[in-house]
Amino acid sequence: MIEGAPDIYVKSGSSINLTCVITQSPVPPAFVFWYHDERMINYDATRGLIAVQKAGTDTALSKLFIKDVQPSDSGNYTCCPSNAEATSITVHVLNGE
Repeated sequence: MIEGAPDIYVKSGSSINLTCVITQSPVPPAFVFWYHDERMINYDATRGLIAVQKAGTDTALSKLFIKDVQPSDSGNYTCCPSNAEATSITVHVLNGE
């Protein structure tokens, strides 16, 4: 599951930090792919970061951090771990106040 699902709302110019909780995972997944709509995310260090970490005996976390979000960052984000079901969240980037 992605924390905050099914929808989150953020202001343009702010940051988003999506956390995918992967349960019943005795070892962290070999890989976790994140998708924005149908496109695989491959952010460089200047715009964002993807990390995977162990969070307990049978839980792992994958975090997607994106700074300076813009309206074009709105859409469906999907976390696809190698050893668990994919899960999604919809991000709405709001202009102005």
